[in-house]
Amino acid sequence: MSDLYFPHIRSWLLSSPPAEWALNRIRELLIGALSQGPIPRHVAFEMDGNRRYARSHKIETVEGHHLGFEALARVLEICYKCGVKVVTVYAFSIENYNRPKYEVEGLMQLAKLKLEQLAQHGELLDRYGASVRVLGQRDLLRPDVLEVMDRAMEMTKHNKEYVSSAPNICTKKRWEEEARKK
Repeated sequence: MSDLYFPHIRSWLLSSPPAEWALNRIRELLIGALSQGPIPRHVAFEMDGNRRYARSHKIETVEGHHLGFEALARVLEICYKCGVKVVTVYAFSIENYNRPKYEVEGLMQLAKLKLEQLAQHGELLDRYGASVRVLGQRDLLRPDVLEVMDRAMEMTKHNKEYVSSAPNICTKKRWEEEARKK
């Protein structure tokens, strides 16, 4: 059989219900093992490499950013299940404004979409006690994105238990300012 077919066969097998079930059980087992050790209270992630990933896989850069967000969502779930209380995501740097306009617009649209999805599932965030906080230079963001951010923060401001399933979002300049204060 040609090497051309192996990726398709592998993809088909891994997406089958028995394989998905087995992978979910393995994931839960690993999360359980991780949570037995010391768990940090605060974890930070820098969203970096989505554009490089897109280029190496010959897909649109905006799609690379979308896949990066999906990966982040899976990591946030693991953080929550392990007991991490706070997750900070450095999701948009001032340097991102030097990118092509369509990419910046794509990032803004993605941020808006994901925050709208969070807002639509407010009861889920309430159940977990999760809150959304947005830090950084808000004046650089589009008004429609700010509106959705404010709505997500407002509807979760009473939640105090976890902020892991809904991250802090910082711009690079704010991150550097906070680091200098310490």
